[in-house]
Amino acid sequence: MNLFCSKPILSLATPVFIFAACNREQRQKSDSENPVTEIRIEQSVVYQKIPVDTLQSVINWTGFKPGGQHNGSVHLEKGGVLFKDGIPVGGKFSIDMTTIRDEDIKVAPMRKMLESHLMSADFFNVEKYPLATFEITSLTPIDGFYNYTIEGNLTLKDTARLVSFPAKIWQEENIWKAQTDTFSINRTDWGIVYKSKGLMGKLKDEFIHDDMELQIYLQSVK
Repeated sequence: MNLFCSKPILSLATPVFIFAACNREQRQKSDSENPVTEIRIEQSVVYQKIPVDTLQSVINWTGFKPGGQHNGSVHLEKGGVLFKDGIPVGGKFSIDMTTIRDEDIKVAPMRKMLESHLMSADFFNVEKYPLATFEITSLTPIDGFYNYTIEGNLTLKDTARLVSFPAKIWQEENIWKAQTDTFSINRTDWGIVYKSKGLMGKLKDEFIHDDMELQIYLQSVK
């Protein structure tokens, strides 16, 4: 799977936020009324949780088999990035596994067949596990186009595994954006073993590669 292939990723992007002085009434507003201004102050440190725009954010995936591949997307159900004094330090995201879509098969019935198979118990068992999650445990600044290394726990089918990948995080006007480099995960680490190369024995022409590629693009709400 590619977590960000068809769009720029993290399309797992990030905006600049302007802090305005908040009176007591404003601080009592709910997240739904004022979702970008959840602010708390501890010892002169300002924390802000900024929600992602789930319509603009996307995880692109690519899966491989001998002589071919399939690619598509999956979208977030909700999520947000935590900032400390204007610097990203964490975040948590829910991935809506019911939105798995293939984007390379042009014949609709065949495309729907693949999507249904990916959502079945052979792969992600979406009926039982409709949500996956990713929680950032560290954001480390690095030099280069990708200016952070992101590390966190990816939970699929109630199994959590630590993953890491480079990402570019930047701000355009009042929107934060993040785009990851393409990175790989091994699906068998989450118990997804259908036609795994390591388990197929002599049926080597029928296996599906264990490694999937992901690319993530995130964009914050305005």
